Amino acid sequence: MTDLTATRESHANLDIHRGMPSRESNLKERLQIGLIEVIAAAAGCNIAQPQIDNGIDLMITHECPSKHEMSGPLHVQLKATASKNRWNADRTRISAKLSHDRYDQFRMENPAYPRIIVIMDVDPEMQNWYQANDDFSKIKYRCYWTSIQGLGEVSGKSEVTVSAPRSQVFDDAALCTIFGKIKAGEKL
Repeated sequence: MTDLTATRESHANLDIHRGMPSRESNLKERLQIGLIEVIAAAAGCNIAQPQIDNGIDLMITHECPSKHEMSGPLHVQLKATASKNRWNADRTRISAKLSHDRYDQFRMENPAYPRIIVIMDVDPEMQNWYQANDDFSKIKYRCYWTSIQGLGEVSGKSEVTVSAPRSQVFDDAALCTIFGKIKAGEKL
């Protein structure tokens, strides 16, 4: 946690505060993109971000070093949630809401490119998002991934709740495994 109290005391003549509290949703997305970029770098992947938001927040590619083949792009929808009800009762699944249009887009049976949803569990308090000391920097919360390909239609709702199992942590090993499945033609 980065507490601004000591900083404010040592710089009493400055107005020091966290900015843009009204843009919290945008800030959560930026935090998540930063973490995904770290994960992708550790997995040896490349990330592209579409200029126009059409439901795909990131496109990730992976190069197979032994064959000089490129896999991907993997299309990713990002959801960062601090909702009190984000975890189920036994904390085995994390949930987030998707618009009905995004749900339909990501549940398609045979998309041209594989698609996943990455849900980030984030603290509601911005000052808890990041920690730094002499030895390391740390982003406190994890991401989890899921594929909803082939799920059934949902009608009568403007938003659909999707969930990812706690066992599907989105890290560099998971990203490499996802690309291994894609190369093998396996469903995610």
